[in-house]
Amino acid sequence: MTLTAGAPVELAGLTIGSPTAVVPSGGAIRAYTHSQDDPATVWVVQHNLGRRPAAVTAFSADWSVQWDEFLVQHIDANLLYITADVAIAGKALVS
Repeated sequence: MTLTAGAPVELAGLTIGSPTAVVPSGGAIRAYTHSQDDPATVWVVQHNLGRRPAAVTAFSADWSVQWDEFLVQHIDANLLYITADVAIAGKALVS
């Protein structure tokens, strides 16, 4: 599969667009994609979902590598921090 910035992607019946809106067959679930262009140990993610996200997944900038060692700190219903041991750039899918 090839991912193109700004183009919708369909994964197992879910359509993901940009800014990411995840729409399963029974209704809409809001999600957000954060882009961290400059490597940092702390990513400040202003997702504006109005709730604490159920899932946060971090990827390399080209979506080819999923990071598995990071800490998520929920600041409020619209803001979270992602912290890693080393400075990284990439993307986070918040849903």
